[in-house]
Amino acid sequence: AAAIDPATLDRIAQALAPHLGPIAKVLTTRSARTVRNAEELCHALAAEIASDAERRQFLASLRTLF
Repeated sequence: AAAIDPATLDRIAQALAPHLGPIAKVLTTRSARTVRNAEELCHALAAEIASDAERRQFLASLRTLF
């Protein structure tokens, strides 16, 4: 697993929070240990969002990271 800088992790967690609530930060940190880059992390976390529309919205909000 590659190190993803803390600012990027924070941005991802903040984007995820409206969809999953306070657990977003924990999920982001845990998932970051198992992926190779920010794009993989975003897609792994998107899988946690039940709504297809919300999943697309989450990924679109982070498109500039990858």
